Amino acid sequence: MGPTSDATTEASAGRSRVLLVEDDAGIAEVLRALLEARGLAVDATPSGLDGLVRAARGGHGLALLDIDVQDLSGLGVTRAVGDFSRAPLVVMSGREGAWRREALDAGATACLPKPFDPAALEVVIDATLASGQPPAPWPGDVRALSADDLERLARLGTEALDTLPFGAIRLDRDGRVASFNAYERRLAGLEPQAVVGRRFSEVAPCTQVQAFVEAVEQGRAAGKLDRVLRFVFPRRGATCVVSVRLYVDPPSGQLWLFIAQRPPAPGP
Repeated sequence: MGPTSDATTEASAGRSRVLLVEDDAGIAEVLRALLEARGLAVDATPSGLDGLVRAARGGHGLALLDIDVQDLSGLGVTRAVGDFSRAPLVVMSGREGAWRREALDAGATACLPKPFDPAALEVVIDATLASGQPPAPWPGDVRALSADDLERLARLGTEALDTLPFGAIRLDRDGRVASFNAYERRLAGLEPQAVVGRRFSEVAPCTQVQAFVEAVEQGRAAGKLDRVLRFVFPRRGATCVVSVRLYVDPPSGQLWLFIAQRPPAPGP
């Protein structure tokens, strides 16, 4: 095998290696299992200083770091790894406050809070390894969601759904609310216990119009649905015009409602 083939093989191997700096043995084991299940080799250490040594050696396609590790502040690790390695960085932390902004300023490519949502972590890892960048931000207008966006959304867990800049509601086959994300809770002023398990027709009776009911029935029967409807919803004593993106996820058959207030119409 010639030099070109050797270099290609080495580069490919590097992209499939992940540097993991995590001093919680239980979390490290979960992360290792998740990464290895995706065909990635894991170079793990609980030590920040050892993480720097390993980063300096190179050969990683991704670095996954906790802010608080043995020997060194995680942000310090992030800054130093950025100096020694070209690998994109995903930083995790259970801290409160503005640590995400600090981590991004220090060189992180993406940030995830702890306890982490495995589905959200997988999305970030796959997108970062593929492009060296985190997934593109979600559009605030649900009408702008692409087919790929919809597939990603249907795979997200509760924690990841709570970070969305629009409402996300999942209904079971009986039309009862199974998921109700933080954005929608804030706008509706309702807590999960007041919504989850109830029929959506009771929570939002204004949706029980022919266009909505027929779209849902036809979509469930066909096993696929992607349609945007316009509604006027009551919001804490006022009304606002919203877009409701109805989506049936083909693999699971789950019905999703993605909801966003429509931007004001442009003036004359």
